[in-house]
Amino acid sequence: MGMDRRSFLAGGVALGAAASLQLPRAAWAQSNPNRLIYGEIGGVFDKAYKNLGARFQQKTGIELVTDVASSEPMLAKLEASAGQPSYNAVAISFDAVLRGLQRELIEPLKMSDVPSLSKVQSKIQAPLLLENGLIGGIPTHWKAIGILWRKDKVPFEITSWKDLWRPELANRISVQKMPTLGAALMLIAANIVHGGSQKDDDMEPGWAAMKALKPNIREFYPLTSAAITSLVAGDTWVSVNTLDLGLPLASENIVATIPAEGCTWAGDAFCIPKGAENRESALKFIDFMLQDANQIEWAKEAQVAPSTTVVLPPDVQNGLIENADVADKLFPIDFLHAGTNLPKWSDRWLREISG
Repeated sequence: MGMDRRSFLAGGVALGAAASLQLPRAAWAQSNPNRLIYGEIGGVFDKAYKNLGARFQQKTGIELVTDVASSEPMLAKLEASAGQPSYNAVAISFDAVLRGLQRELIEPLKMSDVPSLSKVQSKIQAPLLLENGLIGGIPTHWKAIGILWRKDKVPFEITSWKDLWRPELANRISVQKMPTLGAALMLIAANIVHGGSQKDDDMEPGWAAMKALKPNIREFYPLTSAAITSLVAGDTWVSVNTLDLGLPLASENIVATIPAEGCTWAGDAFCIPKGAENRESALKFIDFMLQDANQIEWAKEAQVAPSTTVVLPPDVQNGLIENADVADKLFPIDFLHAGTNLPKWSDRWLREISG
């Protein structure tokens, strides 16, 4: 979900800071321990990575060179590289990490190779844990997804996911369109609160609930920004969305609610492509990123919750709904199940929900 609010940026910065370059394949593939080629999602993350890269270079002498692509194109690039990836490391969504492992595009990491991994919240790293002390990727951040609503429009207080099905909200709700992880997470939330089990691939309660919700859905939004625009304008009264987006809009009567049952969430993770060079430099970078001071700056600049247990200063925490208490309320999401089933779910969604 968070990915859709990120506009893609390109361009470069002065020497001595992280750069964003489009290089020929031969240049990408060359081994240079003092240069780290890093694929990342872009938008606010691009600027945040440049700033982080400048601090990393100052400390280690290793230059961070970034290239922007969302998770699916990133996996496609890795697949096309035939074991000679253009990147030394990449940052992609949790579901993409797990599908990349399944397709042998991503190299499992030894947890012992990243000393600062011990700082990462156990619930945030859990979806990426493998057997024998391995992990598929190192979480860099996460976002809680719940319910944004207009307190001046909705004639009751929203406290539960099941409130979305109340008749007072007829034609007033927005949810993300398929095929996106955001829409898949909406289906998973509906399934959980109506008695289904993603673990057992029992998704029928969720499908039945989404069909029942159709009269209340006004918009299937392509971008988070579109959903926020409709909410502020009053065209919709409720949006299932990234909760932090609602915090600056309190003056517009928008409330960000974590439902009583819990909430869905999404995150991105650092990982190393199979066959990538400069592994040692890549591991130095992610360990650097997980250090307390850098996680605080990352949360401030990228506007996301840190993956670690670091305590944020009040000026940073006030812009985020996520904290340790919220982490305890996260639904256990099987991101591999969601990502693998997304094409099938999308077809059914178009037939039965949005069609």
